[in-house]
Amino acid sequence: MYESLGRMVGRSYEEGFQFMMKWLKSAESNSRTEILITLSKMIHGLGSAAFSIHKDLFKQLSKSFLTDRVMSVRAAAATCLHDLVAESGSPVYSNDIDAISTLCLKALEGANYEVRFIIAKVFAKLAASTVSPKAGTPSSQSKPSTIEDVFGSLATGFLRGGIGGFLNLKSNSGGAAPGGHKEIRVGVAHAYVQVIKELGPSWLEKNLAFFIKHLLEVVAKCGPLAYTNNSAQAAEVVHMRRCISFIFRHTLGEILSEPSQISACKIFGDLLNDYVSSFDCTTEGNDDERILDADTFSSAQVTIVSLLEISALVRQIGTAVTPLFVEASGIMEPVFACLQHPILGTRLAAAWCLRCVTYSVPSQRTPLIDRCINRLSRLEHLKKSPEAISGYALALSALLAGANDCEMGIPFTKSKQVFTIAEDMIKSACQTSKLALQKIKSGWLLVAAVITMGTPFVRHNLNRLLLLWKYAFPRSLDEAKAEKGRGDAFTWECTLESRAGALASMDVFMRHCQDLATEDIIKKLIQPIESCLATMS
Repeated sequence: MYESLGRMVGRSYEEGFQFMMKWLKSAESNSRTEILITLSKMIHGLGSAAFSIHKDLFKQLSKSFLTDRVMSVRAAAATCLHDLVAESGSPVYSNDIDAISTLCLKALEGANYEVRFIIAKVFAKLAASTVSPKAGTPSSQSKPSTIEDVFGSLATGFLRGGIGGFLNLKSNSGGAAPGGHKEIRVGVAHAYVQVIKELGPSWLEKNLAFFIKHLLEVVAKCGPLAYTNNSAQAAEVVHMRRCISFIFRHTLGEILSEPSQISACKIFGDLLNDYVSSFDCTTEGNDDERILDADTFSSAQVTIVSLLEISALVRQIGTAVTPLFVEASGIMEPVFACLQHPILGTRLAAAWCLRCVTYSVPSQRTPLIDRCINRLSRLEHLKKSPEAISGYALALSALLAGANDCEMGIPFTKSKQVFTIAEDMIKSACQTSKLALQKIKSGWLLVAAVITMGTPFVRHNLNRLLLLWKYAFPRSLDEAKAEKGRGDAFTWECTLESRAGALASMDVFMRHCQDLATEDIIKKLIQPIESCLATMS
């Protein structure tokens, strides 16, 4: 009735409201749900005519219904709140936006998808009211709220994963808090998406740099939380990164036009350059060890999110991104610089990004392979930086493995060059103890990458490959049993890493080169596997 007739019900709604509020206090959960749904229809149907009951309803919602244990009640209460804030002149705006945001964040604790989605729409209406408030509203008569205030409340709620104090972003200089509620962070991620969809593509295009920088600053504050040996905190940071990537994918990837997406890639590249340039990627001195601090991990979180979003945008846009990676003013150099980042996650993200670039711009695959080969060939240049060896090997492996993504392929001689580099790495690993582990890992990774290219590229290197497998394992079961009493911890670490890489490459060989797996080859593979089983027994 209230939804259909609206203001035609006259003043009778006041009496109905008072009756329902009294009933609400003693009703069971199903009845509370239906009453709250009726109240939301009343607010929606009457519009500004129901302003006289807005404050009383908001007060009741904030007391208990938005945190009710029954999700249907909480969802109905959230719907009421959404209808309240949807009226731009509503008296609820006499409250500070932080107060409404706090209420929404409380409602997200332990919430299901339905509640999270409705609360996200509440935040969207709050944001819309700050961008275009109507004259004469309570919010415009007092100190006006801005979109920065809404984003600040969202950012603080996301970093803390709950309430836990004043919702003031300026006072939250400590970064992300450990032990936050996942439901709240997921809900805030949905809220960001709904806010941007409510503001529209034109607003996002005008404020693209602000939006991207804001979210990257949020993820940068996860750095101190990632600077830990606590696996639970590390998993928490990964979850927060995925939430930020979800926001980018459902805004930049779904709302923007293609030219704006290219502009977004350029903005990511510029910010990536700033974060990578904030610290030196190489150590000074022959014996200096790199000291990783919270700033390094902050940089890693930002670069990973940026690289993954660039990768997604590049694959989505296609060949139109070519100028970004061909021209001197493009973003290829910042992406390539991330291959020397001290955090493995960043190097992996950079390698994946280069693979995505060559998926959309196939003409860049061979030049990038040549660039990585040249860097890895000059191992003297990389003696002080095991991270550089790892990064270039990851990039080269990604480019080779991605050769099947397009019909152009790569020159046949490149596989021989890469296999030679991999062979040299594995054989010379013991010469430098500082680089031994990294050279073993990178060498076997490159071997596996060459194998993924298929039989034509492996056939000419098969004899050398069999020798590498042969020398990675004991020659007999007796030798495997005898070696258990020899060697120190570091020697065993290198040995086991080498055997793990060899076994992984065997697995890749059996999946990608089945026509080369003759009976004679299979017999040669069985003996190393038996020796590994003897070592583990």
